[in-house]
Amino acid sequence: AVSQESRALEAPAEPISKSELSSALSSPLAGARIRAVGRLAAQAAIADELWPIISIALEDDEAQVRQRALQLYAAHPARAKQAVDKLVQRMGDESKVGNDPIWAAAADALVAVGPTVIPLLIDRLEPEKNVAEYQSACAALSQFGPRAEPALGKLIKIVAHEEGVIGPALFVIQNIGPKAAPAVPVLIARLEDENFHHQYWACRSLGAIGRASEPSVPKLIDLLKNGVTSVRRNAAMALGEIGVATDPVLDDLTKALTDPISPVRQEAILALGKFGPKSERSLDQLTEIALNENGSCQSEAAWAWWQIDDQSVAAVEVLFKQLKGRNAPWDASRLLADVADRAQVIERIAEMLDEPNAETRMYVVQTLEQIGPPAKFTKARLKSLLEDSEVEVREAAARAIEAVETPPAADLPK
Repeated sequence: AVSQESRALEAPAEPISKSELSSALSSPLAGARIRAVGRLAAQAAIADELWPIISIALEDDEAQVRQRALQLYAAHPARAKQAVDKLVQRMGDESKVGNDPIWAAAADALVAVGPTVIPLLIDRLEPEKNVAEYQSACAALSQFGPRAEPALGKLIKIVAHEEGVIGPALFVIQNIGPKAAPAVPVLIARLEDENFHHQYWACRSLGAIGRASEPSVPKLIDLLKNGVTSVRRNAAMALGEIGVATDPVLDDLTKALTDPISPVRQEAILALGKFGPKSERSLDQLTEIALNENGSCQSEAAWAWWQIDDQSVAAVEVLFKQLKGRNAPWDASRLLADVADRAQVIERIAEMLDEPNAETRMYVVQTLEQIGPPAKFTKARLKSLLEDSEVEVREAAARAIEAVETPPAADLPK
């Protein structure tokens, strides 16, 4: 039988009161406690008097209650700042809700506190003491991107000397980006690692650092030719992001266009496109893929073709065809948006807003969203799609309207 208390908590018509929350969180029924905290998540504002009770939920015996309480703090930064000590206590929580560890929810809540929490996170980059805390600290630091640069010294030591737990540190280094250049030597050393997961993340980190990773190019070429699938893919990606267009780089990326694994070919294509006209030697193969390969590489090949030869109308035509097709139109949307302004085809994209296929309309709208302010003239037409019969189109149109109205970052007031 369902208790009267449980039935009341299943109907979140009214904001939960202090007495009701206290009663629910004192219930021996885990479901009642979970639903009580869940009701709070639906409230735009949470009364001040409820937060002391929510903080108690951080220590609940049920993992899902703790997770939901942490999610509340992540959604309310001002309250997260007042509860840092209690949030830190959950960084070592290895319990899971499904596949999601509680320490990951603690990381999100600490990110809500803001950059002032970075020194505290750095102090917990000690996998030999507490692996869960270390993973939580890395998960949070990765979300701060370049602002996590002060953690670089510890991260480099972990990557250089630890085994089995360096993946989270490599992910933080990747997100720090170019400011992580001092890590290049230890990352190159990890390219020699027998653990392909470490090679995978080292490739991604070197690519994110960019030109300062040039010393890694010979080893990346070797991995492009001889690594396992995921490593070959990331080696190609890294070579494109590092941007050193030597003959060996261009030759081996061109050879990778025949790799038996599609994701490897895709990254090789994108890398060659980033080199622009310097990749002319690969143009015949890219054109063949764009025009004749029936697979997910067509849009990427057309994009690269246009980067090499920006007078190619045929390359843009492939992207339009793919946008209307069912074979990865999301890729065509993203890549067409990248070239649309320079190729002077924004008006033509806007004309496709009348496509009868709802999925096509949605991806056309997403293309305009990614184009941003150069597509501002489509605002009135996008507004009309707020009444579209398909909810996905309506939601996409709302996002696109905001995007086309937003000036580029350089134009925003300081």
